[in-house]
Parts: sequence; structure tokens; C-alpha cells
Amino acid sequence: MLPIPFRLTILPALTLAVVIACPHPSSAVTLTVTDFGDTVPGGAAGQLRKLINDASPGDTIVIPAQTITLTGAAGEHANASGDLDINKNLTIQGAGAGATIIDGGGIDKVFHILSGATVAISDLTIRGGIAPIEFLTRGGGVFNDNGTLIIANSTISGNSVGAGSGGGVSNNESGTLTLTNCTVSGNSAGSGGGIHNIGGLTITNSTLSGNTAIFDGGGLWNPGGTVTATNVTISGNTAGRDGGGLTGNGLTTLNNVTIANNTADQDNDGTGDGGGIANFGAHILKNTIVAGNLDRGGQTPDCKG
Repeated sequence: MLPIPFRLTILPALTLAVVIACPHPSSAVTLTVTDFGDTVPGGAAGQLRKLINDASPGDTIVIPAQTITLTGAAGEHANASGDLDINKNLTIQGAGAGATIIDGGGIDKVFHILSGATVAISDLTIRGGIAPIEFLTRGGGVFNDNGTLIIANSTISGNSVGAGSGGGVSNNESGTLTLTNCTVSGNSAGSGGGIHNIGGLTITNSTLSGNTAIFDGGGLWNPGGTVTATNVTISGNTAGRDGGGLTGNGLTTLNNVTIANNTADQDNDGTGDGGGIANFGAHILKNTIVAGNLDRGGQTPDCKG
């Protein structure tokens, strides 16, 4: 048997080792927007901008049914003003696409996801975003700047980048973007009226409609990324040059997709082709319909390349 003094000395050490080895429970919390204004710089208590700034990685921000219009000036990336800059892992959840609306106010894009952040956005509408003129003008509604972004059950509409890329959404080269049960409609850009992608893009159970590109890819422009689309409708989009529905230089895989009623060469100057698809890379089509599209120059109404 051990001597009594030795036993009294060793027991506290064993107890300490057990406490150190046990991990602390998760501290992620749910925060709720209670003030639907946007006081800049930095936001005020209860406002979405302030909650984004104060949240810890892993937190969830809930936005009840209401419209939030962003204010301030464009061009900064610290979430003080203009667009909502997110540099941490967050979940942002609305009350439904018809109920919760985030409006860019025509001053800046709506969301800017910064490199390294993983963000999930659901059940809201993103509208009224205009990307400021910068060296690379991308993403009128959302710019995924090399983060991981998941958007579900949402509408992205009425956003613009002028002559830039990705009127609705732009996904940068190291970014991962997933759209599920989304509508991307009525957006405009130089190329990629609805979506611009040079990273990894997955679209499921979604619609790209009524988007406009001055140049290429009315619905979708994929100049070098990878796209997988499943159960998607691409319709009613227009391009001034190639690919009324979509233009692809990278790898695009279409499963159960309908591409119809899109228009290329909208200005009818003979420089655009492929009312449905303009293929400059690789396209794999499975159980997919490409029909009823228009090339105003008359050369390739459905597919080019």
C-alpha cells in the first residue's frame, strides 16, 4: 500500500489532467436582428451589420420578415459601410424569400464573402446591388471572393455590375459556390448577367431567367471554372454576343436541365452565336433539353461550338 502522503499528492494531479483533456462545449449562439435600419459606420445595436461584426465564427444570425436597405459608401472591405463584408464562418437565415429582403440600395453589392470564410445564406431575397467600379468589377448581388458560400431557398434579382461580370452572383477562382432552390432573375452585367463563375459552382433545383449580358452568357458565364447543374431551368436570358442561356470555356455538366427561349446576338450585329449554349470549352449534357432559343443573326439558335 502507498504511504498516505504520496496518495494525497498524486490525486490532485490526476484530477487536473482529466479537466484539461475534456473539450469545452460549443459556444456558437443564435443572434436575431431587431433593428432593420443600417446605421454606418459599423451598424447599431440589433442591426444586421452590427451583428455580423460582433458574431463569433460559427454563429447564426436570424433575420425576421422585413426589408433592410444598406447605406453608406462603397469601396471598403471591413463591413463599416456599403456592402456586407463577411470574413468569418456564419449562417444567415431569413424568414423566406418573399419575406426577408436585403437591398443594396443602389450603392454597392449586397454581400461580399471574403477569402477563407464559410457562409450559408438561406430564405431571403438579395436585390438592388450595384458593384462599384474597381479593377475587377464582379458580383452585383453577391461576390464570393474565394470563400465557401452556400445559398438556399433564396432569390437573387435586380442586381447589376454595369460592364463587369456576374450581375447576380460572381464566384472567384478559388471560391466554392452552391445554389439550391434558388431563383436568379432580372440581373445584368457585361458578361454573366445572372452568374459569373471561375471557381467551383453547383446549382440544383434552381431557375436562371430574365438576366441580360452586354457581351456573353446571359444566364451564366463560365470562362474557366467548373459547373454542375442538376434540375435547373435556364430561360428568357439574353446576350449581346454569345450564349443567351450560357457561355462556357471551362467544364460544364448539365443534368436534367432545360435551356429554352434564350437569345444571343441581341443587338443583331452578326457578332454573337448560340442562343442556348455557346461552347468554347467542354459541355456534358444528360437528359437535357436545348430548344426554342434564338440567335438573331440566324446562324446557331441553340448551340454553338
